[in-house]
Amino acid sequence: MISKIQNHHREKSAYIYLRQSTMGQVRHHQESTERQYALKERALELGWTPGMIRVIDSDLGISGTQMGNRQGFRTLVAEVSLKQVGAVFALEASRLSRSNTDWHRLIELCSITDTLIIDEDGCYNPADFNDQLLLGLKGTMSQAELHFLRTRLLGGKTNKAKKEKLRFPLPVGFCYDEEDNIVLDPDEEVRGVVELLFSTFRQTGSAYSVVHKFAKSNIKFPKRSYGGIWNGRLIWGQLTHGRVLGILKNPSYAGVYVYGRYKYAKKKKLSDGNIANKVERMPMDSWQVTIKDHHKGYISWDEFLDNQKIFVQNQTNGEETLLSGSAREGLALLGQGGLPQLIAHLSIRVAADTPPLLSYPLASLCNRVLPSPKIDRLGQWKLNFYEATFTFTLVTTRIFARQSYTDFVDGLQKAMFPPPPAIQATWLWLLP
Repeated sequence: MISKIQNHHREKSAYIYLRQSTMGQVRHHQESTERQYALKERALELGWTPGMIRVIDSDLGISGTQMGNRQGFRTLVAEVSLKQVGAVFALEASRLSRSNTDWHRLIELCSITDTLIIDEDGCYNPADFNDQLLLGLKGTMSQAELHFLRTRLLGGKTNKAKKEKLRFPLPVGFCYDEEDNIVLDPDEEVRGVVELLFSTFRQTGSAYSVVHKFAKSNIKFPKRSYGGIWNGRLIWGQLTHGRVLGILKNPSYAGVYVYGRYKYAKKKKLSDGNIANKVERMPMDSWQVTIKDHHKGYISWDEFLDNQKIFVQNQTNGEETLLSGSAREGLALLGQGGLPQLIAHLSIRVAADTPPLLSYPLASLCNRVLPSPKIDRLGQWKLNFYEATFTFTLVTTRIFARQSYTDFVDGLQKAMFPPPPAIQATWLWLLP
């Protein structure tokens, strides 16, 4: 080891890198933390002065599967790239990275900048082929170790779920009894609001209608807190659309014991390009464990399946169902009192350069285009259908199709729908 460390290595800084995967390990596994801090003494023994030793411990409690969320590791890589580092000290390869991509990037940079890597087993020069080969093997084993650990843990959970013994946080309306069986919540008020949610959806067929009814009647809905001082307590608040969907899509309410509804998948973030784990909902035929009639539910399994079909029919933002169910014609739309409400709820839905789809309420756009009269109050509707329709057309063609004012007006003239002069004057400020 001593022969690989030259004077030009000691003239540069020695970086001591510390990392543990979770804050729980930092609090309860302090022996590992002390061993990593002790690497500073080893650097002193190998010839570095105290002023040339830098300890990077900002990544304690952060997973090593990627470098995007590890500021300390990113700082280390940057310093190595700038040829400011003589040696990198780490307890083992897994402390530096659990990702082959990040590990081999660091090895490549160290080989270019003549930076040594030192762990408990020895000293390695990445510029040497044999040492580089050994370091690559260490990184591969480090990532494989993480895979083996995850496989064993998930296999144990799956096996326990197949025996119906895996406990997990129950949704509102259920609780565990003394024998760990899933039963309905003994609180009658909790059971009542859950039953009201399902009955309302059964009548309306819309999650938004359920939210509207609860809000109109000022009915609160509970959620159970897990962890902290509120652990196990019910917190009552306003019912949201996301809560309604979560309840209606949860098979536990149909008396089914399920494991494997979600999985983690690595996705690339559009904002910074980093890889992050995202939770994905699995299709019903991919659930690992499905045990029907496991406990008493609020609805039947057939009703649960019917609800899922309703969700598919109600969806309007899919590739095949984009606005498929909206009304486009008919005198019923222009009935007495219906026009203001219709226009105020219309929205322009366009596909932007990148997802998601953007939705622009017509009432808001009309308020931008026409200074007066405004349409924020349905009872004081002043625009006639002609003005509102052409304002709607203006916004769609002008903002999204980038059509010029001259081409726009010429098109209306040819179609024998000349806009009134007052409306044209109102539009001029927006158009070139």
